Amino acid sequence: MDVLETLNKQVADSVIAKLQESIGTSVQGWIGAHPIAGWFVTHPLWSLAGLVVILLLLRGLLGAIGRLTESLWIALLRVPMRLGWGVMRMAMRRWQPTPAKLDLAAPLSKREQMAYLLQRLEALHQEQDQLLRDIASILAADE
Repeated sequence: MDVLETLNKQVADSVIAKLQESIGTSVQGWIGAHPIAGWFVTHPLWSLAGLVVILLLLRGLLGAIGRLTESLWIALLRVPMRLGWGVMRMAMRRWQPTPAKLDLAAPLSKREQMAYLLQRLEALHQEQDQLLRDIASILAADE
């Protein structure tokens, strides 16, 4: 039994030695072909610091990409609303009564011009009063 254990130990040691030698040779060959990797292996603290810096830069890059994507989606989702508001604004302009323009082709007397301008001022005053009432009702509803 002692002989089998010794033989088993010798075989295991031999296999482990050959495995370490083959792995070591391939790693040495790879490090020889890639000197930067060799530098990282021989300087582990600098390698760790470089890895941390790279990870932080990647994190910042991914955050920037996320913010860009978010703002792009928000802009895309706002487009239909802005189009709707534009259509509503154009419709409101079309339905809003426009005051009669002063016909400059026909010469008017000063009295007629004054009457026309006073009429326009009165219409604007009424519109201003209506807008102020609307603002007051909105403010009262918020409280």
